[in-house]
Amino acid sequence: MAKETLKEENKRLTQELKEARSQVELLMKEVSRLNNEANAAYEHSSFYEADQACIRDLKQQVEMLKSQLSHNRKEREKASEEIRLLTIEKNVAVERMADAQNSSNVYKINMLSEELETVYRENRELRAENEALRKSKPVHNERNAGRKKNDATYMKRYAEFANLVRKGNNMTEIMELMEISRSTYFRFMKSYKEDLEFDTAIDTAQEEIRKKNKVPQNNK
Repeated sequence: MAKETLKEENKRLTQELKEARSQVELLMKEVSRLNNEANAAYEHSSFYEADQACIRDLKQQVEMLKSQLSHNRKEREKASEEIRLLTIEKNVAVERMADAQNSSNVYKINMLSEELETVYRENRELRAENEALRKSKPVHNERNAGRKKNDATYMKRYAEFANLVRKGNNMTEIMELMEISRSTYFRFMKSYKEDLEFDTAIDTAQEEIRKKNKVPQNNK
């Protein structure tokens, strides 16, 4: 067999390419025909109807979700606005309550101060009445001898006595240090106990007032 020349080879390859292209075209047409037939068969099948129904349902669900999202967004915005207004109202209410509480505390303190002052005044009046009763009674010392309780010297001696009692000195020590008699000691002690009871009663009343109104106790 004679060797093929370059020209002959080129001609042969060109012919083969042309035939291959023709076959490709035929195959493409066949594929297109098969696709059309398959689509037509699918569209007339029960699967197609089921798929279309599923697609319609999905579209409806998507629209419902969009509507819900829009509604939820509006509700969220409405709730946020309500929360903002409620927060403002709460802050105003808290401020008003604080003002009212302060006013109430001031009023209570003033009332308690007046009550305490009344207690002081009533106590002074009772002491004055007791003193008047003592003076109106017949006394053993009709000449009114001895020291008077409003006498400056008596008050000085009484202050000295009270200071010794607070320090813890006993009766014998106080009588020796102050050079007083037993009767004078007991007279001083009676006055001391009366003053102590009065001061204790006042301190107790003040403490009860502070507890009721939570008023901090002042350091003495």
